[in-house]
Amino acid sequence: MNVPVNTTVTTVFSEPMDPNSVELAIHPLPANIAISQSWSPDNTTMTITLSRPLSRNSTYTVTITQARDLAGNEMEENYSFSFRTWLDHDNDGIPDSADADDDNDGVDDVDDAFPFNDLEWLDTDGDGIGNNADLDDDNDGVLDVDDEEPLDPTIGPEGPRANYWPYLLIALFLIVVGLIAFIMLPKPGAGPQTPEIEEPEEADDSEDDEVDEDLSIEEAESEGTSDGD
Repeated sequence: MNVPVNTTVTTVFSEPMDPNSVELAIHPLPANIAISQSWSPDNTTMTITLSRPLSRNSTYTVTITQARDLAGNEMEENYSFSFRTWLDHDNDGIPDSADADDDNDGVDDVDDAFPFNDLEWLDTDGDGIGNNADLDDDNDGVLDVDDEEPLDPTIGPEGPRANYWPYLLIALFLIVVGLIAFIMLPKPGAGPQTPEIEEPEEADDSEDDEVDEDLSIEEAESEGTSDGD
């Protein structure tokens, strides 16, 4: 069975017992915890009280080694039973398994980033450090004492932070396009060469003129010879 750490242990006997004859022990029990007994008026119920709370989530065994009834008859054998303490972080008497607020800080566990720490309950930036102990709650690089809005990472000491990402992305896009265009353009001397077409040489008219003159002279001489005959 599960019991609080500050529990009392009750044992019921089937008949009235001699309280002075009962010897018991609890294991494991630290030496600094004292045990005291109290009895019901009819001496059938014994209540064991401890001087200090037990450890959480631990198992203890109670053993009664000697006991006699009012007639002086001893128990035939030792009697023992065990119990287990539950986890109860805030010691409110409600086990953690049934407690909606384990650390009793006023914030339910479902909304508490630190359900077992009554000094913390919120962790804005999710860095594992509660806002009460975190010097930079929104993790924007600006200490809370200098931050206009310490819980808003978009606002620094001088108001809202400018969002430069769209401009950076546009600039990066233009750079990439420029590089692609530069790679695709033909380089000087690297493209196909256009063959040079040689123009035909102009005919030399002077030689033709000389041939025509020679022919004219020969014809003239031939005509002169014919007239002399």
